[in-house]
Amino acid sequence: MKKLSFLLFFIIIISVHAQQIRDNPKTPLHKNPGRILKLKEVMRINGDGENYYFIGANRLQIDSSENIYIRDFWSTYQRANFLVFSPDGQFLRDLYRQGEGPGEIQSAFDFTISEPNIFVYDSMKRKMIILKNDGNFMNEFKMNPDSSLGLLGTFKDWLIFMREDKPHGVKTSRLYDKKNVIVYISKNGEQKKDFYTFINQEFLWVKTSIKDEKKESLFDLFDSKGQFQDSFFINIKGRIVRIDKDFVYISEKDEDLLQFIVKYEILDSKGVL
Repeated sequence: MKKLSFLLFFIIIISVHAQQIRDNPKTPLHKNPGRILKLKEVMRINGDGENYYFIGANRLQIDSSENIYIRDFWSTYQRANFLVFSPDGQFLRDLYRQGEGPGEIQSAFDFTISEPNIFVYDSMKRKMIILKNDGNFMNEFKMNPDSSLGLLGTFKDWLIFMREDKPHGVKTSRLYDKKNVIVYISKNGEQKKDFYTFINQEFLWVKTSIKDEKKESLFDLFDSKGQFQDSFFINIKGRIVRIDKDFVYISEKDEDLLQFIVKYEILDSKGVL
């Protein structure tokens, strides 16, 4: 089975060295570019009552039991949701507890699953909250208040973050050096080390999209080195939240502008990829 590792979003921000700009050919490496990919709806998650309509689902993870965890917030001034659904889309629980006490979260947060625990990073209060997958509070610890960290995931006994160190002072151009540091923090918060540092140039890349009435929208696919890998037409009606193997989770809106999540299987014109 062919791998569809990721779809290119409408706008992607990537960081590369200036010397690594790649001159790609007009034709991608895939032997059948420009084909039509179809989406088959597998499951739909609607809001469950007035408290659980999505505000802005922007992170989705799946545990080993195929339960679905969704971080849902649009603005730090709004109440957030941290929703858990069964594999068939049934609402199980909301793990979000707003506040500043033990186990409570401000609206801006991120999370990663390292079973049997869930690690929730409250970026406003700079603390890590540890929950059981049933939502029970286990522990929490404070993070370094001087660092702006983004939670990437876990590796063995470590939580993995990336810290962006931007230059101080007035920038003299729109292109500037930015230092990214991979930070390891132990799952109990007692140990920390900077694992890797690299200097990047920061660029904004905008995907060129062609609309065709019969073939829907054109997507281009690039690998992490900037190599033009693939090109295909596909109908994306909303915003991609996650791509998991041959499935894509998309945030869409109904006629009342209420958001919902749809899980699609990615098909081509001849069947499953």
